[in-house]
Amino acid sequence: MNGNDILNGMEHIDPKLIESAEKIKPHQSRKPWRFAAAAALFLCLAVAGAMLLKQDKPEPKPTETSSAAPSSDGIFINTALPLKFGFVSCYTNPRHEENPESEDNLYGVMDSDGNVVIEPSYVSAFPIYKDRFVVEKTIDNYIHSALIDDKENILIPFFKGVIGETGVIAPEGTPPILAVEPTFGKTRFVNTDGEQIIPLEFDGASIHQYDGFFFGKKNTEAGKTLYVYDYNGKEICVLNNGDYAELRELEHGYTLLIGNNNNWLKFGLKNSSGKVIIPCKYEEIKVVGADRIVAFDGELESLIETSNVANMFDGDGKQLTKDGEFARIFFDDGDKIGIGCQSATMGAYEPEFWLIDLNGKAESGKYDSIDKDADGNFVCKKGDQTETIKSVK
Repeated sequence: MNGNDILNGMEHIDPKLIESAEKIKPHQSRKPWRFAAAAALFLCLAVAGAMLLKQDKPEPKPTETSSAAPSSDGIFINTALPLKFGFVSCYTNPRHEENPESEDNLYGVMDSDGNVVIEPSYVSAFPIYKDRFVVEKTIDNYIHSALIDDKENILIPFFKGVIGETGVIAPEGTPPILAVEPTFGKTRFVNTDGEQIIPLEFDGASIHQYDGFFFGKKNTEAGKTLYVYDYNGKEICVLNNGDYAELRELEHGYTLLIGNNNNWLKFGLKNSSGKVIIPCKYEEIKVVGADRIVAFDGELESLIETSNVANMFDGDGKQLTKDGEFARIFFDDGDKIGIGCQSATMGAYEPEFWLIDLNGKAESGKYDSIDKDADGNFVCKKGDQTETIKSVK
């Protein structure tokens, strides 16, 4: 697994509650345990530092195109840029030439049979659902966005700002909830018909992918208040600064807590007796055994941030590792051996990995990367040398 791959099943949070002009960028799916020494990581949030609301869509200037000839009306496709729901990006330009680098390109959407669904007349066009599309135009140097259907009927008229998904992880087939963010105005949440489903308007929205929930935030004199909703738009809780609430039950009798920690969304943990054993100050919590928990705080998308801190705890909340010893820790539930990662140090750009036990003690030397093969064994690489070490359950 390379540095872009983050362990599945971790509870993601918003490390920085970014202002309302920022863009949501849903995370890409990740495969557990494929960590390499890759250094350049996307976004963050990032994926997504101070950016406008984004989602999976073609970049305005794709770098690869298919070799297929253009259709008679000069529309070109790009098979290297598949979109969601089986669609592909298409483009045209005034010269009717196949040039993906042209700044004059206008974009649309084709189906898998090459039929034009959305005419290429926009600076950006991408599906938000199987028959819903977000299209964008530039007017007076500002991005204007609209929501349309597959007949190009307008569901949300063009406005100065952006439309994106909240990123909430929901059951397959669940229509997404969209965040509509005017450049100068309040954020609102709508369904795929453009209908507002939450009566409140907000100063911003969650920018990360969360398992089963999303949130809006309102600025108050006391700080930011977080309004947390499930994937159907039903309110879960309202968190003022310092508040926390139970979010869901986890394995081995633990309960995941969600809290507003100095205006940042954080996670904590209760044990089966109802005791708070880990306060709401972490960006990820993962239960990896009946009496082992991994908690992480720092930049979710990066393995090279020196501020990243991961620790292991026992079932009573006792910290088993030292702050700063690990930047990330990766275990599967039931494993007795996992992977520890240390951030790159000053002047170095590649993190280091080694195998550790459930107390955080080293079980191997350091490697440039550690993968897991199909049998669950560790494939450890250092330079041009590769070593396979059996996993232990």
